[in-house]
Amino acid sequence: MSNLISDPEFQQLSLPFLFYFSILIPSAVVCFSSSLTRIAHAKSKLLPLFLLVAAVLSFSITWFYIFKWFIRDATEYMTEHAEEGIKGWMRNCDLFTGAYKLVTEDAENWWWSVKLLNFVPSMVVFMFMAEFELGLPAAVFLALGMLGAISLCWPLFLIQYIKEASLLLWVCMVLSVLSNVVQPFLVAGSKGFDFNLKAIHVLLLAPLLLKSIVSRNAGSINHLYAFLAGSSFVSFTTLTLQQLQLHAFDFQATAATLVNAFFSNECQSSITTDYISSTVTSMVFMLYQIIFFKKGKGAEMKLGLKLGLIVLVFSTPILSNGVVFPLVMIALNTE
Repeated sequence: MSNLISDPEFQQLSLPFLFYFSILIPSAVVCFSSSLTRIAHAKSKLLPLFLLVAAVLSFSITWFYIFKWFIRDATEYMTEHAEEGIKGWMRNCDLFTGAYKLVTEDAENWWWSVKLLNFVPSMVVFMFMAEFELGLPAAVFLALGMLGAISLCWPLFLIQYIKEASLLLWVCMVLSVLSNVVQPFLVAGSKGFDFNLKAIHVLLLAPLLLKSIVSRNAGSINHLYAFLAGSSFVSFTTLTLQQLQLHAFDFQATAATLVNAFFSNECQSSITTDYISSTVTSMVFMLYQIIFFKKGKGAEMKLGLKLGLIVLVFSTPILSNGVVFPLVMIALNTE
């Protein structure tokens, strides 16, 4: 083992892994430190503690599957190429793209994966607005989400919480939606596939990194949320109808196929867990915001609207997080 660690080639091959974790670990330290400080000073600790527990549990489950995939992938490679050993695997693996291929290669896998990807632009818009009010390093939280798990960064960011959109934000979110649209039509492993994958992450991060050089337009934020909700709804209904059509509109067979897709590979299990955990976090947060909502002068929300929004929140498992969350944010911003 000591000979391997001192091997110059092994050290060079280790650099991408070290670079990845050199961003992930400091981001996690910053986000957790900020969250624990907020919890310590919070008057009511119930919701912040729930969000903290949700973040830790989700991260544990999603990364259990990721490490399980790492080990399986390395073991299979070294079994087939015994003479190359661990260095051969490190030289030829592309874990970032490889994981994405596994969660997009089949229609049922993409049905799950795109639900998370469709939610993230709405999450970025929310972070963009909250950052101006609270002075939070939102880009650090998003980096933690991209490298760790969305269901890790999302509850940690909400612990900090709690409005305006820029042209840059509009452009980046629209392009990120278009990237999700074209992704299934790209050949897995091709240059276009790799470029589009990396472009999605850059587009989502750009507004939070370049916030100081953009002008904010308060009137556009609800329109942006509406666009994101609409595009997510079109994506959700199109892919669901496609799945139903493949099974001759047999709902039981369709549901069974989608459930089986969850266990089709470790990466799919991880990203689906990430989506489900993020959805639970969003639902709890939305319910909290609706139930305890106060207008500028302390007036209560109309009972009919409050009940309607609560029903909408409980429809999230059906309509998806990417549809419901922006709609609820529109209602809260307008009320």
